[in-house]
Amino acid sequence: LIVCIALIIHRESKVRHQYIPPSTFLQPNMLNLLIISGCLTLMSVTSGGLQNILTGALLHFDTFHNISLNWGSFFGVAAGAYFFYIVVVRHKWRIKIVLFNGFLCFFLYQMMLYFLIDASTDKEMLYLPMFLKGAGLAIIYIAITYKMSCSVTFQYYFQAICVIGFIRTT
Repeated sequence: LIVCIALIIHRESKVRHQYIPPSTFLQPNMLNLLIISGCLTLMSVTSGGLQNILTGALLHFDTFHNISLNWGSFFGVAAGAYFFYIVVVRHKWRIKIVLFNGFLCFFLYQMMLYFLIDASTDKEMLYLPMFLKGAGLAIIYIAITYKMSCSVTFQYYFQAICVIGFIRTT
């Protein structure tokens, strides 16, 4: 990782017109947002991989049953977006507290998934963890975008969104 970062920095210093200018990373709170996004990506990789493996191998769910679990995530995303609107716009909560609640939802999803997966688990028992996953992800990504819109200048905003997107998809 260190060698890769060194090569990227070396290349970016030699290219005249960078795709993402290095000054994007010098924007206020950009490093904190990158760390938060990276932590969430690390947390979601393990849970997503384990969920698919365990529901397929242990519970013998086919593709239709795995996809139908996404209804819990769908309603969780809607609830997370509504929660963010209520607590930030109406109650004026700080973003750190909102992010903590988003990570708490995602952590509860992981804990529930860890303790619920068993050979006798019904599909309906997995809707609540999926709801928490959707709510947590919605809260965190909306909070990151909101914080970025408050701290990153418009000139670098779209490059910063691109960097967060790169981290999210890795």
